[in-house]
Amino acid sequence: MANPTPARTPGAPPTPYNDLEWVTNSVTDVDDVYLLGSRCTACDNRMPGRRYACSNCMRTDLSTHRFGPAGILYSYTKVHVSPSSQEPYILGYVDLDEGVRVLAIVDGEFDDLHCDQPVELALVPSGDWAVRPRTRLAAMSANHHGVEK
Repeated sequence: MANPTPARTPGAPPTPYNDLEWVTNSVTDVDDVYLLGSRCTACDNRMPGRRYACSNCMRTDLSTHRFGPAGILYSYTKVHVSPSSQEPYILGYVDLDEGVRVLAIVDGEFDDLHCDQPVELALVPSGDWAVRPRTRLAAMSANHHGVEK
């Protein structure tokens, strides 16, 4: 891939190397919602978003990788003031099963959430992706041993 950073004009401030491109970050496949990311073929590092270089070894031999739909809610908060939304909403860090952590809108009731809760990617009415709590049955069926994650 070509370097996405334009040539620097003499005397201009440096432009950061743009190694992250959120061209298409979610895809639906029948009932599954997943995020597209990158996987380094040299060191197996997995990164959300389309990258041009590995954040671990800086090599450029990357492949497209699917993340999700299952994960664990690491932490969350309710946002009350935002320039992009009139209504309060919930943001959370989610550890996806493939080993990446993403910041996501949480589709659920704040009082029903807790850290280490199983969640899954979902499409919300706006067409964007979010995470929502998994039911106990869905969490157990996602684990082949029948033990809730």
